[in-house]
Amino acid sequence: MKVQRRLCDSKRHTVGYKVSGQWRTRNEATKLAKAGRIDGVTVYRRGRNHYIQSLPGHRNLYDLPITIEA
Repeated sequence: MKVQRRLCDSKRHTVGYKVSGQWRTRNEATKLAKAGRIDGVTVYRRGRNHYIQSLPGHRNLYDLPITIEA
């Protein structure tokens, strides 16, 4: 699976990702990445939160096209 787009709120904060044609929340995408099912990303922890981050040599997640949540 690959991450194709980011879903952002009005402040441009990431609230989800489009993974292999299906929208996933940030939490769902993190669980998939932990299981090794998303290519080119890894999971890292900051405080109590877990996030996905692109691996070196792969496309940066912030460079993906975005969709603004209404």
